[in-house]
Formats: sequence, C-alpha cells, structure tokens
Amino acid sequence: MTSFMTESSSSPSNSWPLDQFVQDPGYLAYQEELRCLIFNTAQTAAPSRETSPTLETYGPSDEELAAQTQTKIALASGRRLEYLKNYVAQVAPWLDMFDSKGAFTVQVPVLARSCPALLYAVLALSARQMERKESRQHSFDSLELYQEAIRLLNPLLQARDLTIIPICVILCCLEMMSASPQDWRRHLEGCAALFDSFDVNGFSGGLLQAVFWCYARMDLCGALISDGTQGTLVPLEKWLPPGSNPSSATDIFRDHRTPDMHANHSVYLCSKLSRGDGYDSGTTFSRGWRIDRQK
Repeated sequence: MTSFMTESSSSPSNSWPLDQFVQDPGYLAYQEELRCLIFNTAQTAAPSRETSPTLETYGPSDEELAAQTQTKIALASGRRLEYLKNYVAQVAPWLDMFDSKGAFTVQVPVLARSCPALLYAVLALSARQMERKESRQHSFDSLELYQEAIRLLNPLLQARDLTIIPICVILCCLEMMSASPQDWRRHLEGCAALFDSFDVNGFSGGLLQAVFWCYARMDLCGALISDGTQGTLVPLEKWLPPGSNPSSATDIFRDHRTPDMHANHSVYLCSKLSRGDGYDSGTTFSRGWRIDRQK
C-alpha cells in the first residue's frame, strides 16, 4: 500500500501552512526593525541588575496615568476588547503552561494597563492566534497591532526598561506563529541576546522567570525541528543561576520543590538531549536521564 505521507511531508519543518501575513512588506520591514533594535539594546552597556517588573505601586504618577488613558483609548477601537478577552481565556493559559501562578494570565494584563507597548503586544498575539484559528488569508488586524507595539517599544528599549523582556517574548510568540519552522531560530535569536544582556535565567523569580521558561520551550522546539543539527540558542548553563555548576542542575531544580519546576526540569532535560550534552549514544543518554531524575 502506498503511504499517504512521505517522510519529507511528515517532517515538522514541512507541515506548517503559511498565509499572506508573512509576505506583507510592512510585516517584513517591522520584523527586521525589531530585530535590529533588540540586538542594539543587548549590545549596549548592561545596567545594574534591577528587580523583576512589579505590580506594587504607591499611587500612579502622571506618566502612568497618561499611559492608562492611552490603553483605554486603544481598547475602544475595533475588536481590541475581544482580542484582550481572547488573550486571557485562550492565549495566556498556553503561555502559562508550566506556571501555576499564571504570570501571563494575571500579571501581564495588569502591567499592560500602564504600558501601552505591552498591551499592543498582547493584542497583536491574540489577534494573530484568532486569525490562524479562523484561517484568515487576507485581513490581518494583528499586523497593525504588531507595528504599533514595536513603535511604542522603541523608547523602552533605549531606556533598557525590564518590561521590554516580556514584550519581546510575546512578539516572538507572534512571529513563531507566523513563520516557517526553518526560520524559527532567527526569531528566537533576539530574545536570547536580551536574556544574556539582562542576566535573566530560569531562576530569576517573578515574571521574568515565567517569561524565560515560556521562551525556553520555544527554544527547545526550534532545536528539535532542526533534527539534531542545532541545540538551543541559550546555553544550558545560562538556564541556571549565575555561578551554578551544571552537574548540580538536578539538585537546583529539586530544591524548589514545586510541580512547576519539575515540569521545567523536564524541559531542561529534553534540551540536554537535543544538544547531546555529555551523551554519545542512546543507551548512555537513557542511563544519564535516569540518574538525573533520581538524584
């Protein structure tokens, strides 16, 4: 019997149909602009380490009040309120896959009230998810929202505001949703550079930690799609707290004693497999996996 699916057609790198979104000159131009802005920010002198973006406040400043007014105006246009509801109900739980605290579901929408760039990134991703789900071919609200998010992101990048990290990862999710798998690595490179520049890792705490693990899963997918030719963009030692010994990684994960970190540990172990780190055969890896899990 003739197979209905050839080996090449069943490969993950050949099974993602694209639409007209990725061919829009506006999208391509803004995508390249975002990439350049991110790398320029990552290459500038690193600031003193700040804390993760916080929700605590002692009363809004004039600047924050102006931002909140801007977000209210943004939500009053078109289907944007619908996109926000879709983000909370459909998209954020996907981003919060291994985060029981729901950073993307709870923290991000609250932060977005006073950060228009973050709001537009959220709306753009949600709109893109709905477009893909509904198989739209020509009408893309997400493109306008994506462009506006990048325009508003530019001054935050220049100021090296930590909020740029969740914004850029959310925009990266949109790009990954729109790109062919062969191009995934290009979209992931900018966020990897930001993590390195801002010393963000899988144990940074708070929102930045949740954002890192959201990215790490995409990074792992990109490595797997390469069919073993490439590892993750963020080196595994950079997934751990600074100064950690990679041989003690299992103990570091285990010490947190949370289901979330057990799930993240599985992502870490899968990334070791994608890189072949320390394993020169399937039998050796299987033995190493069991040892890691039993430590």
